[in-house]
Amino acid sequence: EQRSYYEMTLLQRKFNKTKRNIQLLLCVPFSFYILRLYNLPPDLVTLRDNVKHQSDVNFPKQGKVMLHVVSMFRPKDCIEPFCPFDQAQQITHASMRRSKKNSRNSDRILLTASTLTEDSDIIPSDFLRLPPLTRSTATEYPDIQPSRNFPFLKDILASVSGIDFDYIVYSNSDIALHEDFYDTVFDKLENNDLDAFTIIRQGAPKHKADGSLYTGSDLDKIYSLKKLEDHKGYDCFVMKR
Repeated sequence: EQRSYYEMTLLQRKFNKTKRNIQLLLCVPFSFYILRLYNLPPDLVTLRDNVKHQSDVNFPKQGKVMLHVVSMFRPKDCIEPFCPFDQAQQITHASMRRSKKNSRNSDRILLTASTLTEDSDIIPSDFLRLPPLTRSTATEYPDIQPSRNFPFLKDILASVSGIDFDYIVYSNSDIALHEDFYDTVFDKLENNDLDAFTIIRQGAPKHKADGSLYTGSDLDKIYSLKKLEDHKGYDCFVMKR
């Protein structure tokens, strides 16, 4: 199953002006990632304003706010201790909580979750529930086989249009964060002339040395992993609004 691919990310920022690489923190199950700057197309960074049923969120602003949205889904075959998610998602959510808790900017970080309508009940209580999505690749392209019930990025970004924030982070469901992730991103956005950047990931194993699966309680062990695999995928995007 493509979406249950377990990954971890080690983020690294590469800046055009200074030519310096900043090692960032990190991410989750199957692969670690590396951040680099890229120019993003206008349609990717533009949020739609015509979303219905999205009420404004009264978020106390003590400076600029960073909203992090992640797409969640219920896997077909859920196994303990990960239910109602899979391994990758559980570690991702745990890493987001830890990074926020560890951040000196925790009062400026808003964790949000987007799901298709049928999965809206799985969103954890400490994530803001965004309006459920009614479209997917399965509904819009029913003739494509094998059928994949994936949401559209445009719809996910549009669902946050009624929320007051200054920066948005979108990451795939299997991208875990290092505990310094949010502070590092805040620092680079606010102290450099950056509008957006994306992430290249590196792979890490699903299993510990004893053969058991990593869980959200194993973040310290995950962060200390040395053996990583290069990957050219783009799974996390940071943008100014």
